[in-house]
Amino acid sequence: MFVLLALHVASSATGAEPPTQARDIIEKWLAENKAPGTSVPAINRSGILWSGGFALGDG
Repeated sequence: MFVLLALHVASSATGAEPPTQARDIIEKWLAENKAPGTSVPAINRSGILWSGGFALGDG
């Protein structure tokens, strides 16, 4: 899942924030797996395009 997500982010990331679709996928995965958090990098041959951390809050 994360490899495909990273490829999607890498193809469309231009700023400090991930594309909305990528953020939605990550947040859905966190909730479904009851994971407290994760980090996701998007890289290509030139280096890191984007990286970020995600965590579920105590809403």
